[in-house]
Amino acid sequence: MKQLKISIATILLMIMSMGIMAQDPANQIVDYKLNPYALKMHISPLISNLKSDTYNDEAKSKLGFNLGADLMYYYLTESKIRASVSLGLGFSNYRSSYSLSDEHSFFTTDVDGDDVLITEILDNMTESQSLIFLDIPIKFGFWYSLSSKLDAYLSVGATYGFNLKAKYSNEAFFTRTGYYDEWNVLIEDVDVEGAPYFYPTNKKMTTDDVIIIKNNISLETALGIEYRLNAKLSLMAGIKYMFGLTDLTDEKNSFFVKHDETYHYSLNSVLGRGDKITSSSFGLELGIQFNISEFTKMLSSK
Repeated sequence: MKQLKISIATILLMIMSMGIMAQDPANQIVDYKLNPYALKMHISPLISNLKSDTYNDEAKSKLGFNLGADLMYYYLTESKIRASVSLGLGFSNYRSSYSLSDEHSFFTTDVDGDDVLITEILDNMTESQSLIFLDIPIKFGFWYSLSSKLDAYLSVGATYGFNLKAKYSNEAFFTRTGYYDEWNVLIEDVDVEGAPYFYPTNKKMTTDDVIIIKNNISLETALGIEYRLNAKLSLMAGIKYMFGLTDLTDEKNSFFVKHDETYHYSLNSVLGRGDKITSSSFGLELGIQFNISEFTKMLSSK
């Protein structure tokens, strides 16, 4: 009897299941509900450059980076198209180097009040710069479905970067001469450390110091592929380009020898010449995206 009851219950369940499956599909609605929030984390190794409007040929690109996280909100979803807006937080590092030689002359007076023509020459000067910004980007994203798991994406946006750290290191062979026209005397090969005037020939000088720059406003765009591992998690890979709109230099200085109150001599940064310096970078974008809530499928009757 017990086995008969189990068999009857099993048959009833099978009949009920067959009845549900036999319902007219036209009487059902398939509705997809999407939680509109997602978190994207990304890192981008980039070839960066600090471009000068007058000396750009001197600049050499170096490897920098951009990394951060974006909170995304989807405001458009169609069968094959998605669109989003995002607010992020991250860091950008721009690195560049310069190599140049130059000559600079000016009239001054010595400690005795006599007029003297100072000529400064830099040979084989090389400098490396590194700028780090705290970024707050706002971006718009567009996705096009290529398959059930693969989407192509395009993002465009603008970033405000707060200057966190700007440093440079350089070295050069420095020569200074002093010419007294009144006596037709040229002074050179006198190198007295700690004195207000010194006239060295081919003195090797090295300097590590900070650069005075402003905050950075930049545009950026990325194009790539998103691969969905599951409803919660996606991997992203593409190319990225960032272009700065801000003149980063804050004040003009000679990039020759400077000294402080104790007559400690060092070299100014090449970026302190007063020319317009803007940032740019190009490279890869690698990311991972977490959907805060997955797609849910609901069935209901008309």
